[in-house]
Amino acid sequence: MKSFGYTVYGQYTTVKMFVNLSNSEANKLYGTYKEWLTIHNCPMSHAKNGKFKHSVEGILPQQSLRQWITDLEIAKAKTAVEIAQDKVKMLEHTHNGTVFHYLDDEEPTYGSGVFTQLMEDEDDLPF
Repeated sequence: MKSFGYTVYGQYTTVKMFVNLSNSEANKLYGTYKEWLTIHNCPMSHAKNGKFKHSVEGILPQQSLRQWITDLEIAKAKTAVEIAQDKVKMLEHTHNGTVFHYLDDEEPTYGSGVFTQLMEDEDDLPF
């Protein structure tokens, strides 16, 4: 049986895939599955989030496959959260008390913290 990233041969499943994982999550997975899998960073891969791209290869016993899939899903979710947090940090720049909010494909919006909090509702606008 063959599915994306996995091929089953009797009591074993081969694993070969590229995944977005933070280095800490990749190290956790490697620590657990080092007898069966190799996980290494692919620095030449410059995809959308190239710094997180890792190659995973090896052979797992069939009884470990379900646990591996669960651990991999958790690691990918934690990495996605880390990517989102990095994006928020990158998009919000503070300079002299003014916060610049850059939204995807939009011009930056400017506002100081106190003024924008007071003027959030349309009813609060002075004109």
